[in-house]
Amino acid sequence: PLFGSSPARSDGAEATALRHAMVSAAGALKPDGWFVVMLDGDDPERLLAAATAGAAAELELVDVIHRESRRSGDGVTLHFRKPSAEDRLRAIQLSRVR
Repeated sequence: PLFGSSPARSDGAEATALRHAMVSAAGALKPDGWFVVMLDGDDPERLLAAATAGAAAELELVDVIHRESRRSGDGVTLHFRKPSAEDRLRAIQLSRVR
């Protein structure tokens, strides 16, 4: 894991570590590359922190999948994608049409 939760760390410190890890990892992705974040539990604040960290890393949130498991516990998987130059150009063109 790139980051973890420990009793000594505050929620803000965990969110900051997550943001830094995702920005660093996103820098290594090629355009159209995928990045997956798996969270243990279903805490809405951690889910929001991961989605916000993805936005800070300029990643597009594609899917959020809730996982229920008796053996490994509940969790959430977030699928991010690094936009390509074509995606950015398409977004600019769509904004001009509107």
